[in-house]
Amino acid sequence: MWSYAEAPVTGTPLSLEPEWVLLPGRVPRVVSERTGEVVWSGDAYGPGKSLAFQSALAAAEGTFWFLARSEQGHEVVAYDMSEHKQLWRSRISERGGSMALLLPKVLLVGDNKGTCRVLDRKSGEKLGKRTYNDVPKGGSATYTATSASRLLIAGTGALGSYRVAGGDPEWTLRAEEKTAVFGRPLFTQRSPGVLYVTDSLGTTRALNRATGDTRWEERALFESAADGEAPSSTLSASGRTLLAADGASIDAYRARDGQSLWHYTPVSSGRRKRYAGRLIGRAPRMVLVADQRRVHALPVE
Repeated sequence: MWSYAEAPVTGTPLSLEPEWVLLPGRVPRVVSERTGEVVWSGDAYGPGKSLAFQSALAAAEGTFWFLARSEQGHEVVAYDMSEHKQLWRSRISERGGSMALLLPKVLLVGDNKGTCRVLDRKSGEKLGKRTYNDVPKGGSATYTATSASRLLIAGTGALGSYRVAGGDPEWTLRAEEKTAVFGRPLFTQRSPGVLYVTDSLGTTRALNRATGDTRWEERALFESAADGEAPSSTLSASGRTLLAADGASIDAYRARDGQSLWHYTPVSSGRRKRYAGRLIGRAPRMVLVADQRRVHALPVE
């Protein structure tokens, strides 16, 4: 439907309201989900600048937060897309910025060992730390809030549910293999008691949000090509279709019962390994896919 090939996309893109997506790279850019048009280019945060973009952290209501490198070390930066201006910057520890979780009033920025620094999301003021025990190991852990009081931590070998205040997990789902990586879990207001998650083995599950019990489970048609990386998944704008990408293919399932709907697999040429891409966003009747060379829109419903 459209494609973007202006620069390589590195890291995890973020969806911005109302219909934008932040594409991380050496120079971050924001494009329209509907057309692929570049609506903002972060040249002021490019290589060699006083604040050099490192990775995207979180986004909400036209504002996004990202990790940057300065002469002082690592800093968290808040940027308002609507006003096209930087809101604040806050220095953090050298090892404390590999993940982030946006809550109603604060931003948690932490490492993959379960220690998070708490920042005021409006001012960047440091408000203390929180610790989560027995977090999944590995460098690809993700933190996802399911409510104002609970969050999910996904990583290598496990997915756990925690109270936002910290402490031990309330429930834990173990992967079939210890090296399998869980991607970021999804949930929707259409099915408030359900969450969806895909692992790097190509297994997609619908879980009871309160207990972690499995409601349905399906395996991708093709062997996963995730190579230990966290897979990506998204729900269609209507909430009726769940899509999961593990490198080898993009698989679509009916969200309510897991019925397989279709598979998308690129045709490989010569010795070049086929790569289906990562799911990075959605718009009405389409999803956005980033492969090794471009971003394109794929029709869904």
